[in-house]
This record gives sequence, C-alpha cells and structure tokens, in this order.
Amino acid sequence: RKERPSEWDTIEEAHNLSSAIKSCDGRYEVIVIDCLTMWISNFLAHNKFNESDILKEVKALLTNCKVVQSTVIIVSNEVGLGIVPANRVSRLFRDIVGRAHQEIASIADEVYLIIAGIPLKLKGEKSSK
Repeated sequence: RKERPSEWDTIEEAHNLSSAIKSCDGRYEVIVIDCLTMWISNFLAHNKFNESDILKEVKALLTNCKVVQSTVIIVSNEVGLGIVPANRVSRLFRDIVGRAHQEIASIADEVYLIIAGIPLKLKGEKSSK
C-alpha cells in the first residue's frame, strides 16, 4: 500500500461487494476487485455453503458492475485446472468459482488468463500491433 499513488482508495468488503461497487458509482474512473476467489471463500468460511445463494451474490455484483459508470476490472484465480479436490467444501469452492468465472466472462468486454506473467487474451477485440 505504501507504493500506491495517494489518490487510490482501498475499500475492504468481505461480503456485500455488490453494494460497495454501487456506492463507488461516479467516484472512480476504474474500480479493481481483487480478488473474486477470496470474496467467494469468505462465504464458505462463514458456513454459507448454498451454491445458488452465492451465485445470486455473484449475479448481483455483476448487475452493479454493468450499471456503474466506472471501468470495472475483476481479478480472480483459476482454481479448476488441477486435480479434483478430495473434500466436499474444496470441490464446492472450485465449482462455484468456475461458474462465477463463466458468468463474468459472459458479460465482460475482455477476458485474460495470465500464466507465468504472460497474458493470454481469451475474449475481446484483437489488439493491433
């Protein structure tokens, strides 16, 4: 945080991210959500294991992301590329994050997968070189 420009604000919201985004409308040119996987894990950490309820929260977040005047950048971790997790909660987490990524990608203008620091553009206009 010490290295960030002084005009950057940090808003820490563990659960009601949708309202936090809405409250930022008109105040910022760019909003960065870092990170979606941590936000989803907060629900599971508080024994909220209902997948449909969590996905409703994701959809509410995306609704507000679409209506705010700011450019919204959502950072997340791809957790579905490895082996199937051994326990139920880990599998639930992987599945919810995967579905959330699908919802986000369906409305996003651009989608990137970054591996080893190399960005791979998955969706959006091709950049001109």
